[in-house]
Amino acid sequence: MTQARFAPQRCRNLLTRCAIGAIRCLAALLLLLGPATALTLEPSATRSEQGFDVFAFVTVDTNWQEKWQTPRSTTPIFDTRSNVSPGQTITLLILFRGAEMNEKGINLACDVKIIAPDGAVLGELPPTPCGQGKVPNPKTDFYMATRNVEILLTDDFPRGPLVFLVGVKDNLRDVHLPLALAVNVVDAKQ
Repeated sequence: MTQARFAPQRCRNLLTRCAIGAIRCLAALLLLLGPATALTLEPSATRSEQGFDVFAFVTVDTNWQEKWQTPRSTTPIFDTRSNVSPGQTITLLILFRGAEMNEKGINLACDVKIIAPDGAVLGELPPTPCGQGKVPNPKTDFYMATRNVEILLTDDFPRGPLVFLVGVKDNLRDVHLPLALAVNVVDAKQ
């Protein structure tokens, strides 16, 4: 399983590309809508096309692997929240079903871009294999992508919306599903 850990100060050193276009688009939208408009923050997103379904979400569960690795008859329940606070570790998880399968199995690639509340690109993970090989029930069962992102929210982490732009591509049917989700970083309640 590929796992990436990010801390704000380390990520800025890893950046090779900039999300100026996305940030400008968001800024233009906010200017157009006016200051009274609030963005709706959702810690999960779903997308479907041609029988290929993708579900991405942010959880505060530190035991998410235990929850996922349960008997098939058990539906795992993850703690997703719109508001998260410094001191918490959050994890972006990606689930999929309906991936096309050939004699070698499924072939998926995932990419992730994380935009900090201050508009800076916190991290960008290029398209990387995140679902490969044979799976028993690709059309009906959900599987977890082998790419996830874990972020420790430090005390100096910027407050505001933390945006995740996720892309999952089924390489065998050439379908790319983009998703956008966000959590709001707020001070812990006293």
